[in-house]
Amino acid sequence: MRLNTPAQYSQAVADCTLTLFYQPSNIKALYRRGTALAVLGRWKAAFADLKHLEKITPDDSPAREALRWATERYAAVKAKERS
Repeated sequence: MRLNTPAQYSQAVADCTLTLFYQPSNIKALYRRGTALAVLGRWKAAFADLKHLEKITPDDSPAREALRWATERYAAVKAKERS
């Protein structure tokens, strides 16, 4: 399923949060919640999830790529706010 609206991203965050309550190291839930949080602009929580994901899966390329993507997106948003 492709997420297109803030409500869908918020629902994804809620679903992943529930999964992580029962399975704190669920890689897919950390990845999806971290990226959804970044899209929603909830940077602190997004980086916490994505850094934790990178820590528990250091050799996982998608985890590193998601953190890099969120970092670049954050920088772009902050640069746009300054201008």
